[in-house]
Amino acid sequence: RDIKVREGWNFRDFKDKENAEHIENLYLSIKEVGVKEPLTVSFEKGVAWLDDGECRYRAAMLCIERDGTDIKVPVNSEERYASPEDRLINQRIRNSGKPFRVFEDAAFFKKLVSLGMQQQDIARKCNVSAGRISQILEYNTVGKVGREMVANGQASASLVMEVTKNEGSEAEKVLLEGLKAAKGKKLKPEHVEGSVKVNVAKAVRDAFEYAHIDDEDDEMVVIKMPMDEWVKLKAAAKL
Repeated sequence: RDIKVREGWNFRDFKDKENAEHIENLYLSIKEVGVKEPLTVSFEKGVAWLDDGECRYRAAMLCIERDGTDIKVPVNSEERYASPEDRLINQRIRNSGKPFRVFEDAAFFKKLVSLGMQQQDIARKCNVSAGRISQILEYNTVGKVGREMVANGQASASLVMEVTKNEGSEAEKVLLEGLKAAKGKKLKPEHVEGSVKVNVAKAVRDAFEYAHIDDEDDEMVVIKMPMDEWVKLKAAAKL
């Protein structure tokens, strides 16, 4: 109850349906077994401010509010001399629960850039390629309509981003028209035909640029790539 939360510190979108469901599931788990992963706080003038673990914090507060339950929550103190940039990065690399979605990552990386960090330094500290950082930052250009469509499960983030790049100020109009053409189904490239230019070779190159490839086994290659790149690759190959 004494922990304070900074407005806008956590880059999760708590209005997002998936995040709301995630917190509800955490609530049910905490109700049964308690909080196992410690929260991280930093102290300023005797006040504990939350640095990491807002989903767990919100779920624990639901237990208190709904059930009147007193819960013991393990808490770690942030590194004494950690800078704001360090505390933000720690929030991401400590995340052992639900990964950030692409728009959340975009806002997160934008904040680090605004604090003066270079993209190559962000990439190194967050264990992400510099190219991937640039790609994710582009998602900050997506407007309200596109973001809402992704949050509602009406379109993939990669498709909305592609339309935004190709259509600029007309993107939201094109997306809404495409949604009508989809007739209640999830938006696909054919619903915004002419806006999304499919280039198979480019889709393959982009996907592999951001992929992690493990080819040490003589008989099997394991390829991991961002979901948005996988979606674009499937669309290009018409899979």
